[in-house]
Amino acid sequence: MKVIQYLVIFLALTYLTQATNGESQNLPFQRKKEPRQLQSCGPNCDICDLDGTCLQCSQLRVFPNCSCQIGYYEDQGTCKQCKPGCMSCTSANDCQSCYSIYVYNSATTNCDCNIPNAGAGCEDQQTGNLIQITRFNTDLRSYIVIFNQMISIKGVTLDQQYISQYTNCQAIIDPNSLLVYDNNVSGSSIPSCQIDPMSRNQFIIYLTTVPKNSYTLTQPNFILANMNVMINQKAIPVTQIYLKEPQVGIQHNRRTKVVYFSLTNYIYQYSASSQQVAKLYVIDVGLFDVITLNKVSIVSPTQYSNIQFTSQKDSNIGYNILFTSDPQINDTIQLSVQCTLPFGITYTDTVTVQLSSTLPSSPYSVYIPYVGNSFYSFNDAGFAINVVNFPQVQDYQVKFSFIPQVMSPQTIQCNSFTTYYQIIVPAYTVKYTTSIYLIIRVYDINGVVRGKGYIQYANFAFQYLGQASYNPIVLTKLNPTTNISINQDTSQFVLSQAKYFNPQYYIQTWFCLDSNGNVCVDSQNKPLKLTQNGSNLVQISSNSLPLNTQYTMYYQLMSQGYPFSKQYASYLIDTGTTNPFLIVQGVIPSLQQPVKVNLQDVIYVSMQLHTDFTYKIGYAQYTLTLNQNNVKHTIQQTSNQFSFILQDYYPTPDYTQPLVSVDLSYSIFDYYFNQNIPLPNGSNPSTVYLNTPPSIQLTIPSKTYIAFQDLVTITLTPTDSQKLYQFFYYDSLADLQFEIKNPLQPRRKMLSPQSAIQSISCLLPAGNIVVMGVYFDSSAYIYTNVTQTVQITNNNFNQQTLQTFVSSQMSQAQNFQNQKLLQSEIFVYQNVVGSVNQYEAANTSPSQINDQKTQILNRLISSDWTQQFDDNYNLSGQIIYQLISSQYQLDPKSQLFSQLQQSTTNRISQLNQALQQQSVSLSISQINFFKESLKTTANTYMQLVEVNSSQGAISSSDIVNQTNQIMNGFAYLLQPNQPAIDFPTSQGSLRIENNDNLNFYNNYYSQVIQNLDTLSSSNFNQYVTISTWSNSSFLYRDELSQYNQQYISQTNQTVQNLLNRTYPLKIPNIYTNNQATPQSSRRRFLQSQSVSVPSGFTLNFGAVAPEEKLKCIQRQTSGTWVHSSCQTTFEIVNNQRNIKCVCQTPQVTSVISDITQLLDNKNLQKIFSEDGIAGLASLTNWYEYAPIWTMVALNIGFAIMLYFAHLLDKADKSIFNQTTPVVVPEGNESNIQNGEKRNKTLFLKVKVKKASDYDLQNEIQLQTIQQLEKRKQQPEVDQLLQEKVISNNSENEEQNSMERNKIIKKEDKSLKIIQTKVLSVDQRSSSNQIINAQEEGNEQQNLAGQQQNQISKQDQLSEQNEDKKITLADENQLQKQKAKEGKEAAKKQQEQEKKSKDNLSRQKLIDYLNAEKPIYAIMTYHNLFQTFIIYQEDQSRLLRFIVYYNKVVWLLTLNSIFGQNLSVVQVIVLSIVSTIVLQIVTNIIQILFKYKKLRTIGLIVTTLFCLFCYYSILVVIAGQSAGDANMWIISYFATFILNEFIIGVGVCAAMYYACKKIILKAQNNTFLELLGASPLLQAFSS
Repeated sequence: MKVIQYLVIFLALTYLTQATNGESQNLPFQRKKEPRQLQSCGPNCDICDLDGTCLQCSQLRVFPNCSCQIGYYEDQGTCKQCKPGCMSCTSANDCQSCYSIYVYNSATTNCDCNIPNAGAGCEDQQTGNLIQITRFNTDLRSYIVIFNQMISIKGVTLDQQYISQYTNCQAIIDPNSLLVYDNNVSGSSIPSCQIDPMSRNQFIIYLTTVPKNSYTLTQPNFILANMNVMINQKAIPVTQIYLKEPQVGIQHNRRTKVVYFSLTNYIYQYSASSQQVAKLYVIDVGLFDVITLNKVSIVSPTQYSNIQFTSQKDSNIGYNILFTSDPQINDTIQLSVQCTLPFGITYTDTVTVQLSSTLPSSPYSVYIPYVGNSFYSFNDAGFAINVVNFPQVQDYQVKFSFIPQVMSPQTIQCNSFTTYYQIIVPAYTVKYTTSIYLIIRVYDINGVVRGKGYIQYANFAFQYLGQASYNPIVLTKLNPTTNISINQDTSQFVLSQAKYFNPQYYIQTWFCLDSNGNVCVDSQNKPLKLTQNGSNLVQISSNSLPLNTQYTMYYQLMSQGYPFSKQYASYLIDTGTTNPFLIVQGVIPSLQQPVKVNLQDVIYVSMQLHTDFTYKIGYAQYTLTLNQNNVKHTIQQTSNQFSFILQDYYPTPDYTQPLVSVDLSYSIFDYYFNQNIPLPNGSNPSTVYLNTPPSIQLTIPSKTYIAFQDLVTITLTPTDSQKLYQFFYYDSLADLQFEIKNPLQPRRKMLSPQSAIQSISCLLPAGNIVVMGVYFDSSAYIYTNVTQTVQITNNNFNQQTLQTFVSSQMSQAQNFQNQKLLQSEIFVYQNVVGSVNQYEAANTSPSQINDQKTQILNRLISSDWTQQFDDNYNLSGQIIYQLISSQYQLDPKSQLFSQLQQSTTNRISQLNQALQQQSVSLSISQINFFKESLKTTANTYMQLVEVNSSQGAISSSDIVNQTNQIMNGFAYLLQPNQPAIDFPTSQGSLRIENNDNLNFYNNYYSQVIQNLDTLSSSNFNQYVTISTWSNSSFLYRDELSQYNQQYISQTNQTVQNLLNRTYPLKIPNIYTNNQATPQSSRRRFLQSQSVSVPSGFTLNFGAVAPEEKLKCIQRQTSGTWVHSSCQTTFEIVNNQRNIKCVCQTPQVTSVISDITQLLDNKNLQKIFSEDGIAGLASLTNWYEYAPIWTMVALNIGFAIMLYFAHLLDKADKSIFNQTTPVVVPEGNESNIQNGEKRNKTLFLKVKVKKASDYDLQNEIQLQTIQQLEKRKQQPEVDQLLQEKVISNNSENEEQNSMERNKIIKKEDKSLKIIQTKVLSVDQRSSSNQIINAQEEGNEQQNLAGQQQNQISKQDQLSEQNEDKKITLADENQLQKQKAKEGKEAAKKQQEQEKKSKDNLSRQKLIDYLNAEKPIYAIMTYHNLFQTFIIYQEDQSRLLRFIVYYNKVVWLLTLNSIFGQNLSVVQVIVLSIVSTIVLQIVTNIIQILFKYKKLRTIGLIVTTLFCLFCYYSILVVIAGQSAGDANMWIISYFATFILNEFIIGVGVCAAMYYACKKIILKAQNNTFLELLGASPLLQAFSS
């Protein structure tokens, strides 16, 4: 109740104090003196009290004597740490005792870890083991248990663990230990416990009430089962606790006085009614009962030491100190008290007491209301002091200071309105859990301490992340295709370091773990990248999260400097469920809904994707694996739609099994996520069941059969009149196997039409004939077949027997024809063809047989066989094809050929029309029929094309059109993404595809269609038909030969051989159906999309030889072949070089040899190989090579040019030396004015053919501008010198003055250098103007000199006055400053001179370009002509001729490498390119020659360059004959003339006009030098 009472009093006082303090702030207070400093502290003490009592030891030192703490030793006044594990030592090498968890090793004098399985780190563990240290806290009423790892209490929420309460003690402290802290009263709930949230490895036990006589330091024991070790965010059970220190330690670095006198001076009036001498206060009522007041005595004067005192307790707030008897003396005594606590801690305090018989006892007092002993960081902590009965209270101040110094000392001015004064420690001032001591002093007006007091309280840090710290936030079904952001809400945090979340106090970290505690990985199985930047926001980049994965994201908050303050918020994130599934034949296969198909059915499979987020697959690879009895076939494509026929992969399934099925496994590799989309857990392959056909048998009587003589009876059993049967035969087993592998190239021959007849008798050819019987159940569309081999003996036809057999068969056919038995007639023709083929395999047919072939052909091309689509239709086409492919001589110009062509094209048209009407509802038998019909018709037509090849009876356009019609017919038979039809013929190979958009663009374009909805009704199928024609084909052969011929005359023999080759021709066409859903219509027309498809259509021409240099060409509608519409690309696939043509539109395309050999030149390869050096040895007849003599002539000419250049330089230098600038010495200005003769100066060092008259007014204006600029610059120089003079002492004044005069003279000297023109028309006039300019400059110089002298005198006077103040120590600094300023002035002057020099040269160039004739000015930009025109003092003509010679040699080298068989266009191109390259290289070499330091490097570079060129020329001609080598010299001279005198002069003119246009806008000379004006600028810069 007292605590509550004090709290109410405190709140009232707080309100009153705030009101009175607000008023007292306006009261004036003039302190005469600052408060006196505390008494000097003793050794190793940082803070002490008025009487010298130490309150805080130095770092690493503890009470009572401020000695080194445990684990440290004293070394020359510094505490140094003992070796690891050592608890007490005297030096770094010894150890007197080890901590409890270590054992002393006498051999090594080290402390070895004594914890089992601790590994290398005894204390730094990440296990369930804890290491415990228990210390008695500095507040003297709490224990702090320090562990080596963070801990938590099981079953208690984090926010409750951080609050000091009895239940936390009860949860993990052993009951026996708890009983001691409970004052030996079970269940009294006295202690309270908490985990420090800022140091979660510390457990604090607060003793609210201390027992009187049994206050002992007891080591707590813990209940391990209720504790967890926190390894980061993971909690693991505690397995063992080891004591590092066996006893509870007392390691106090700071303390305050437990008892104290509230005043420093008391007055005691003896013989008064009260015998109270002084008031002694106790800092903490909780300690009142355990304090023993040992001694009260007088320490001075010593003669009063025998006076006795007694004490009386005063309501748990302190003691009243009383005399035992009245001393009856008038004097001042020093009173001392001493008290102890049971655990060996002693405290003292002293006070001065004035004893008097006349003075009344002290009426004033200082009282501090007790308000409790703890506050939380997030609350204000308020304390008050009651200053009572102080005389003239407004002359006093109250000062509050803190240990530790959590805030600056606070001072409050007392006033007459109140006696209570409050101090507020604002919330968040103390940011961690600790004991705070307030030292209170009351000062009088003289700064003397009159009153004092002490407050101790515990500051609790409470930091908590809220519900997120133990209830994970679930974020589900996140879209991994977008950036995922998680923002930790910090507004709900309870913080200890700032009112609002301030990142400067905290370290924020995000990390991710999977369900197994491993680091999260991305879709590439690499560590998941988190973008966090140390904030409460984390971002996961798009496409990083794997699918179907659940991760836990952790947000870790740690206070700066507190590694055990980690707290966590967690987020369970997942991308939902994503899995693919199959739709087969429109349903999802299952046991309840199985999929049953026939072997020849077209099976449609669609892969679909289920996602819990919005997503459509864009670019992916879909894989479908067929598996039957471990025989697997894999289909991969970029579309999710599959169409296939099981018979193509499993032509002969084993129907003897009870269930015949095929398993469909699937996967989707999504390129967007770059991973396989996970399959559903426990998913199994989808199963397709095959309908089992009935078992049938083929019966053939076993006997000897003679070919085309004995009838062979073939029977299928069992008999069923409701089913259909048909018989075929193969000439051999090899033909049967070939057909199985190539379904579109059947080798079977028909023996009967499809009918209900189960038995036939027929003639067969000789050999091991394979007979096949086919069974068809039309009600279930079930096909099955059975084969049997029969041996047929050869009848050995000769001409006579063959003619007899054929004649008899033809007669029989005529009879059938007369009876209109077309079916019987057609099979007779089949026998005729079979017998003839057997004979022609080894013989030549007689003419009579050819006549009978003609008769059959004329019969079969009649309309009788094309009235309806039945077996007669197909068989008639097969016979026609066999006849024209035999030894039959068909004349392309004959009427029969024309009729055959017309009949075949009619068949093509008929088939297309029929397919357009029926394709969407075709049965299996109809699809097989049309395939066979189209195949036969295509072969027949291609055979006619082959016969036509040498005559041209069929045009190329007709061939293309009819071939496209045939391929269109095949296209109608394909379902989307069904395997392509590859159909080879005698002339061209046909490929037909039916693709959806995904497959189409993936197969023929580099682009990818994104986010295509494969089930959308707006999708159109793309039908691609490509016919590939061999190089022997008639199609466009003449056009291609003519195209090749254009290049043959321009190439050498090697390229001609390549050009003589011909390459395949590809004719692509792209169509689409006009119905989005073909199933809704019975008619489907293909519409051409060749024009509307995007550009970049790709055709693959396959492998080519490495030496072949090819380019793609395309035929335009006009008939011309161009290569500009296609791009040629090469790829290396499986070590083969493949060529592709990427064209703008799908048109007729081929590849042809490329003659662009310039960049792929064998001469270049030879130069940089060992063969080049070896080839020089074979150059024995060198004198026959014109290039060698050309090189000799060039070197002789070069030597002559160098000599001539030397003469020119010598002559120009002589003239230049006669025209040096006049420098007017100081004081000789009068000589100039008197007309003394002056030397001429050189303005333009340019030799021109005819001197031009210059308007010297421009030169005078330029000089005037320069003088005005120098006048503006002169004050800046003077100011700089003035600052230097002021900064120097008097001893350096003369030296600074001399330096200043030098700078002035140098500036003046530049005004006296006047340049004139060499070839001036009116030199006198020019001289007069120059003298006037000099006089004006001299006047300005004199005026500047006078001003400078005045400034100098003033500087001297100021320096003399300042010199007295400058000490000797400053002289060195002044000298350095002077040197620095001198350098800066010199640097500034050099920059100004360079700028002025560049401006002058640029102005001269402006004058020259304006005055000189354009033709002469252009010549100064030419590398050759400028050498004769321009004289440069710093770069001789010798160097410039060297540059030009390099250019000549370079051109010679280029022509030796590329100069053979060059066309005029190539010569022009080579000249333009070499001119540009040479101009750049020449400018670089000129820059090297411009600077003397780089001139040697330039000479070395040019020499090496010339030697390399000579070597290259010799290597090239060593591999050529003398005649070939002499030929390219002509192209060299042609290139040289073009380069130098046509293109070169044009480039010079362009540079001249460019310089003239931009020179007024140019800010510096760099760009002008790049434009070729560098020689002129160098000439004008002197």
